[in-house]
Amino acid sequence: MRELTELEIKVLLQCLVQGYKWAAFNGHHVRVLDTEEEPTLKGSMYRVEFDYYTVFGKTLHVPGRFENVGWHILDLETIEYQTSLF
Repeated sequence: MRELTELEIKVLLQCLVQGYKWAAFNGHHVRVLDTEEEPTLKGSMYRVEFDYYTVFGKTLHVPGRFENVGWHILDLETIEYQTSLF
């Protein structure tokens, strides 16, 4: 995984404010999910499966962002952002 840019971090922090808990990076895009359960990789996509339905999350469409991010899960509550005073 490459380091996320400042803008990508701010977008994910806004998703946390909106109630999403997980960011699932799928190679060249990211999906956010609001489930308590951690998504698992099945096939080529992270998802949360329940008895009668599957949650894929909401894809974030930000042109030029979240490209080449690798495949992993991020708990949005663990993101830290520090602003510079200078």
